[in-house]
Amino acid sequence: MAAPTGPRQERRKKLRLLPKNARVFCVTGEFEELYTTVNFARRLINVGLGGACVETTGRLRTDVKMCVEVRFDDLNGTLRSGARILWVETVSEEGVEVHKAGLRFTGTLDATQPVR
Repeated sequence: MAAPTGPRQERRKKLRLLPKNARVFCVTGEFEELYTTVNFARRLINVGLGGACVETTGRLRTDVKMCVEVRFDDLNGTLRSGARILWVETVSEEGVEVHKAGLRFTGTLDATQPVR
């Protein structure tokens, strides 16, 4: 059977946003450890109600549970949830390796004012 050709079919069930002025934290511990442990996220690529795509500091493993916090500086708000890594990818952008991870939110989305 031949592989399909042409544009890839969109499989996302939820809308993704490309926020400006947002910071992301991904840690393997609890939320209380966000500021005392390693942040594996370098930058937020996109976010939706079901999950997020982040550029990471290195190649992560799938099925790892994470705690995620996204701070929307323009909105003065924060989104928090537990998450699981669904996929990882390493691509070359302008001769530099860039690591990406797709996260699915697994907990209740907690939208709050900034914590700190």
